[in-house]
Amino acid sequence: KSIKLNFAALRAVLQTGHRMPAGNERVSGGHISFALFGGLFFLGGSVLDDLEDFKDVVTFNNAKLFKRFGFSDEFYLKVANKTSRENSRTPVQWSAKKNAGFTKGIPWFSINKNYKTVNRDTEKKDPDSILNYYKKLLKVRKANPVLVYGDYKEYDKKNKDLFVYERRLGDVKALVVTSFSDSRETFHAPKGFDLRKGELVLQNYKNAKAKKDKCTLRPYETRVYLWK
Repeated sequence: KSIKLNFAALRAVLQTGHRMPAGNERVSGGHISFALFGGLFFLGGSVLDDLEDFKDVVTFNNAKLFKRFGFSDEFYLKVANKTSRENSRTPVQWSAKKNAGFTKGIPWFSINKNYKTVNRDTEKKDPDSILNYYKKLLKVRKANPVLVYGDYKEYDKKNKDLFVYERRLGDVKALVVTSFSDSRETFHAPKGFDLRKGELVLQNYKNAKAKKDKCTLRPYETRVYLWK
């Protein structure tokens, strides 16, 4: 799999070609990178509604180029929302107050229209929110050096719906399983991994059942197993 994970690129989950509910999208996206090498930066953003919402000169230049070749602004807007860096630059949504609580002045960039329901204040109160889930994710990473320093090995590389990889450090090993499918998928554990003996340290569904060598993953389900 080839998935870009730098901050200025298209969201990693969307590079798989799947569309999904926004919540599960961000959960799955976080799981792709949280146990990989490097530092973690979580950036939020929004899809922009009009070319006038963009600020980047590259976007404007490309819009002119597309128009020269006969493409409409509507067509290029879809392209820009998939490829531009702009949607990661919208102001942080702190609250349901004016301008999402970001400023009392005029924000330098447009505010996501969902700020009244999606913001820091509402997410803090919801134990199942994306914010609190990412806090759990980071806590698990910090508590388990294998997820930071362990050797990496990917499994089932040709599977377009599942991203599965192992991290191993000494006698400790972890298995990260992420589904990008909007339907149930059967996951077969790699040889040497007994899912019933592994500790399930992180998951985005409740009642994550498993047999010794396989389990059924629900749409966009992700799990992290740990063996010590």
